[in-house]
Parts: sequence; C-alpha cells; structure tokens
Amino acid sequence: MALGASKESNWLPTPDGEFKLTMRIYIPLPEGLDPLYCPPPVQKAGEISE
Repeated sequence: MALGASKESNWLPTPDGEFKLTMRIYIPLPEGLDPLYCPPPVQKAGEISE
C-alpha cells in the first residue's frame, strides 16, 4: 500500500500551475492556534517520503 493510499479519498485535484491552498483545522492543538504557526510544505503525492 502506498504511503497516502489510506487518505487518497481526501485528496483534491489541483490545476497545473499556481493554485491557492486553504486549510481547515478542526479542534487544533495549541500550536495550531498560534498566529505564527507554519504548516508543513505541500508536496506532490509522488514526492512523499516515508
């Protein structure tokens, strides 16, 4: 099984080129409420490392 296969139903297609990313954080941990919080970078599915 691929690393993200269990989460594949949550993936959304993106257009070629630039796109805008919106995050929804439900019941965040305390660091998610920090205005300086920086989420991990977005990666193409083929670039995910284990």
